[in-house]
Amino acid sequence: MIGLLLLLFVSLPYIMSLLEESMVGTMLIQYPLLIGSGFFLAKGFPRKWRGFFVFYNENGIAGIFTAICVVGFWLLPRSVDAALNEPIMEIAKYMSLSLLVGVLLFYSWQLLGPISKAFIWANLISMIFVMSWLYSVSPVRLCNNYLVTAQQQLGKAMFVLGVAICILFIGRVFLGKPEINKNTTMKKRKYINLNIHAKELDERMT
Repeated sequence: MIGLLLLLFVSLPYIMSLLEESMVGTMLIQYPLLIGSGFFLAKGFPRKWRGFFVFYNENGIAGIFTAICVVGFWLLPRSVDAALNEPIMEIAKYMSLSLLVGVLLFYSWQLLGPISKAFIWANLISMIFVMSWLYSVSPVRLCNNYLVTAQQQLGKAMFVLGVAICILFIGRVFLGKPEINKNTTMKKRKYINLNIHAKELDERMT
């Protein structure tokens, strides 16, 4: 339900034109919203569909590789221009990012091991910084529909995004996950188990 509402929200003509007015809105807001809508849509799919995705995507690598290739295609400046100029490419962008990338991300990410996830995150961060540098220093327009100033704004926004992701990872490494949640969940489990045993004793006594 959330995924469908999110997809309909991003598909509204006013929201679409508002996000596509700038490169920051297109790449850093519209793209993640489309992928997120597909991710939440996949949560509502029937369980029998999971067997199909797991059969052809046993370790999650095939699905993640496909999702990365699709996202990489839509990050190309020529693809960005094509989606803005041709309605068919716009529809293809919406369909592929939501129903392909988002769904594959949901079914593939949970199948990956910790090393594979760390590898993907490391490459994602490096790609963000490389694209940030490219859009910041490029003297020419990479996208015909946007000015050089829009490219520079996207470069700065990508740099901030990359730094924020690095800070989150560093904080997680040094601080780790909070132990309060673990303790509370363990106490809840013990409390539930005690209640179950108490009910069983009452039933036996009666």
